[in-house]
Amino acid sequence: MSKETVVKFRTTFRRALPHEKGIEFRGIRYVVGEPDKFSDSPKTVERLADFSGLFALKVKEMVNSPDIRYVFTTMPLETCVKEARGQGKNIQTLKDSVKEALGKETEVFVEPQGILGLEALIQQRKLVKAPTLLIDGGFNTVNLLLVREDLTAPVMVSYYNRGVSRLIEIFGAILQNKGVASNLSISQLQETFLEGSLDMGTEEVPVEEEKKASLDFYVEELLSEILDLIRARGERFKQVAVVGGISYYLKSLPDYFKGKRVYVPEEGGEYLNLLGLVRKAEKKGQVENSLIFDLGFGFVKYYRGEEQ
Repeated sequence: MSKETVVKFRTTFRRALPHEKGIEFRGIRYVVGEPDKFSDSPKTVERLADFSGLFALKVKEMVNSPDIRYVFTTMPLETCVKEARGQGKNIQTLKDSVKEALGKETEVFVEPQGILGLEALIQQRKLVKAPTLLIDGGFNTVNLLLVREDLTAPVMVSYYNRGVSRLIEIFGAILQNKGVASNLSISQLQETFLEGSLDMGTEEVPVEEEKKASLDFYVEELLSEILDLIRARGERFKQVAVVGGISYYLKSLPDYFKGKRVYVPEEGGEYLNLLGLVRKAEKKGQVENSLIFDLGFGFVKYYRGEEQ
């Protein structure tokens, strides 16, 4: 599967201006996936589920598919497990929102993030079925899973506000302490971080030093929490894997797990849950007439079919 078949847009929305086309949802026209200072974005699982219908409409527009019968999407594993035990209603909220947007006859399948990414890595032969410490991190949340050989997860912990947004928050604080970038939005800060320089209008100011300092602080903070939990639980595992957008920032992970098999994707880690979801749809024989997207706080990643 080529990179061109998996695409993403930011999980943002705002009311459309009179001259903008927008996407209509619940009687309001929205501009979706084009962040600016007026944009909103879901900060909780509840709100993400409630607005999933709007994001489904955006995916439908992007893949240009008029006849949608099935939707395959994702939620955090912790949410899926809790609701399987009768705790919470976010999955039903998601399904209702999608059906409201696409039609009540639409079949909606919700799969757990994290496990999907691990299944994709096993299918790609990057990992084997063995006890695994899985770090699944996106823009907002980091999910820590201890996964057994049969792909059940006896230990699941979600660290909210510990994803890439936390790294960017640290980066912004360091820049502010140096008297620059006091009014940049989170998306502008992330762009500055990735580019390694700050556009000051009349000049480009290098920020590689600040970038390294924030990354070192973030990784140490996150891994300290994870290692403390592992020691407290006493669980054993043979391999460590990272999936999600956080994989771009955890290249130093092998330094923390000496003697273990550690896999950190060089590229494409943010799409692993989506690729696992595509495999689920293929097994059901329902890729045609389907929307397939991984619903995250930072980005919606979606599948637009094999390139011809």
